[in-house]
Amino acid sequence: ASCQDPLSVFSAAWAGEKISQDKDSRPGKKKRIKAELDTEKKLYEQKQATLKEFYLEGHDETLQTEKQFNSEMECLQIEHLQRSIRIVGEKSQEAAQYQNQINDIKIKQQREHIQQQIDAEKELYEQQQTDLKLLYASGNDENLRTEQAYNEAMEQLTLMHLERTLQIAGLTADQQKAIEKQLLDF
Repeated sequence: ASCQDPLSVFSAAWAGEKISQDKDSRPGKKKRIKAELDTEKKLYEQKQATLKEFYLEGHDETLQTEKQFNSEMECLQIEHLQRSIRIVGEKSQEAAQYQNQINDIKIKQQREHIQQQIDAEKELYEQQQTDLKLLYASGNDENLRTEQAYNEAMEQLTLMHLERTLQIAGLTADQQKAIEKQLLDF
């Protein structure tokens, strides 16, 4: 999921909420950081509330599914964490914790994207199998006149599917071994 500009429609409404980014070393620095973090948290919660309202009302075509809603919520969370890092300073322990949270979200999004690719490949393969079966049953293809030719075509289709699945990045070692085993079985 891309987190470029969630709720861009409302950017103008929140434009007045600016978080100071100047870092000073005066004794009140901790108080200032805490105040800025509190302001940032309020802004984040306001954006969450607005996003939830829009999702519940169903007026925004980009927020029709729970998946779209969750994706936008993750984007808001990443933006909040990035702003929090700027407030506390990039070299602080808190910034490292915020960055870990951002990385956890991005890893989750990457896993979901890979799963979507695998699902799309599986759907394509199933459609190709159906098409091949219909072509064989129709008897209209000279290359599929015998059952042996059909079986060979189905094997080739399966091999192509398994190879495409292997090309999709992020397969776990177990998934890759299972696919390689299937390839070897042919």
